Amino acid sequence: MDAVTRVLQMARSAGSGAVQYRDLCAMVTLDVRNAFNSAPWRLIDASLQKRNVPKYLVEVIRSYMSDRKILIGRDPNSDVVHLPVSCGVPQGSVLGTTLWNLFYDGILRLKVPGAVTLLAFVDDVALVAVGHNTEILEELINPTLLIINSWLDKNGLTLAPKKSEYVVLTNKHRYRPPSIGVNGCPIPAKRTVRYLGVHLDTKLSFVEHTRIVAAGAKKAAIALGRLMPNVDGPSQAKRRLLMSVVLSRLLYGAQAWADAIGKVEKPKTSCFRRRGALPSK
Repeated sequence: MDAVTRVLQMARSAGSGAVQYRDLCAMVTLDVRNAFNSAPWRLIDASLQKRNVPKYLVEVIRSYMSDRKILIGRDPNSDVVHLPVSCGVPQGSVLGTTLWNLFYDGILRLKVPGAVTLLAFVDDVALVAVGHNTEILEELINPTLLIINSWLDKNGLTLAPKKSEYVVLTNKHRYRPPSIGVNGCPIPAKRTVRYLGVHLDTKLSFVEHTRIVAAGAKKAAIALGRLMPNVDGPSQAKRRLLMSVVLSRLLYGAQAWADAIGKVEKPKTSCFRRRGALPSK
């Protein structure tokens, strides 16, 4: 949640003060095609050496990444095609994210304008820029996207502009949405963007976030309830299980949105309270 908290801090700082002095804050979430399966092993190896990882550990990783193949065939009796593998990190393990972070750290070390901040959690990268008007945002974001795209190309990765998106986080009412894109492909503007599981809307009201997570919590509770026998109702232990599932869904990232949600009118957040049986103030 540190990355989300930093985004909120920058957006709120940009929108503070007298109206005529308030800035615009834009966040671009970048999508990289098939990211985990595309990290070249030679560059992972170079990252390990650059970080002065002990030689014996480097050799262990090299052993893991050498002479690996994908076997393609319908059954053991048919002809099997052996395809060599030279990229990708193991998914579902601590090793996978560690190797990815070592490799992907280079994107956070790119030289970008002072009013631009790059944030990342594993393969979720966000570009946050602050400028007084739309023109300044465009001058900050578009060249930075070219820098990022160039780094990705050099490192065997591909940016997917159509799956990337951006949102302007501001309480200003009159502004022209910035024109953002890379290599002639526009990045679409959204009223709400999902980043690290939190839905950030342009006004930072989190109304859309509460609606989405409340619906998800209800769906999870119903699915679990259907697994339980419908006799005499659920026991106390099962009720606690259901409640823990619902609350974990509802309160994810609460440190980021808790303050804002208290400022929203009751009718817009009543469904949120009902899902978790939270007392209404």
